[in-house]
Amino acid sequence: MKFSTDKPAIFDRLHEAYGVEWGGTLVVAYGDTIYHSKPLDPSVIVHESVHLSRQESPVQWWESYIRNKDFRFKEELLAYHAQYDFLKDTIKDRNELARHLWRLATDLSGAMYGNIVSHKDAMRLIKMT
Repeated sequence: MKFSTDKPAIFDRLHEAYGVEWGGTLVVAYGDTIYHSKPLDPSVIVHESVHLSRQESPVQWWESYIRNKDFRFKEELLAYHAQYDFLKDTIKDRNELARHLWRLATDLSGAMYGNIVSHKDAMRLIKMT
């Protein structure tokens, strides 16, 4: 796994499909590289590593991700679950862990992924997958 602060090759497609901008919190896993513009939390690296491990063909994976909301949801749920498991193993304060789960569920249920699940369902699914 490599890291780069350059824009990934898929960025223009992502911008076109989702209106995302480079910088801020955007992180993209493509091929064998995690692209980001700012330092990453270790739990985010775990999340993105799941995406990398599932990209046998990055071009095909990203086309499915962009075009198929069910595929996108399943891929993100796997990654958020791994991220949550990492946090469970590293955070001992249950209130802090609950705040992280709330934030992860907010992301998964948000506009970036097309509001494809409710926040309540996202919390439940992230914990149980």
